[in-house]
This record gives sequence, structure tokens and C-alpha cells, in this order.
Amino acid sequence: MKISVMKDLLRIARAMLQVALDDVTEQMNAVHEMSENITGRYIPLLESWQGADADAFRSEILREVVPLIVSLGGAILGIRTGVENAASRIEEADRRCVSHVDDLSGQFRSII
Repeated sequence: MKISVMKDLLRIARAMLQVALDDVTEQMNAVHEMSENITGRYIPLLESWQGADADAFRSEILREVVPLIVSLGGAILGIRTGVENAASRIEEADRRCVSHVDDLSGQFRSII
């Protein structure tokens, strides 16, 4: 009975991690789309806008916005890596549980 509960818990944990991984992937895609949207609007603006104000704006975008986007993407990637590592650990725990059950089953059969 306990082994069955453990397997069910591991199955639920894997499913929950997959949902989290899907959510993180969705966030990564949203950040990527946002950065492409900014870039798509920013480049034509740079080509047509000239002068000191344009230089100041360009400098501020490069100094403030771009690093924030890169940082956000890195943070989301770190979350994804953490979730993937957790999923791997759950898979390993599941394999170990199955191995222990198989070992116990073999020992039990050898006794009977």
C-alpha cells in the first residue's frame, strides 16, 4: 500500500512539475516576444530619429532596458533549469523506488 501511494505521489509531482515547466516556457516566450517587439520598433526609430535627443534615448535604452530584458530572460532560464533538475530528481527517485520494490520482491520470492 505504501509503495502504491509513493508511486502516485511521484506521478502527481511529475505532472505538477510539467505544468510549472510549461508555465516557465510560456514566460520565456513572452519575454522573447517582448524583446523582439521592442527591437522591431527601436531599430526603425533609430534610423529615422537623429540628434542629441535620439542619442540620449539610444543610450538610455542600451543602459537601462536591454540589461533588464537580458536579466529577466536569465532569471526565467534559471527557474526553468531548476524545474528541470527537480523533474530529473523525481525521475531518479521513481527509478530507485521501483528498483527497491523489485529487490524486495525478489528476496520475498526466494524466501517462499
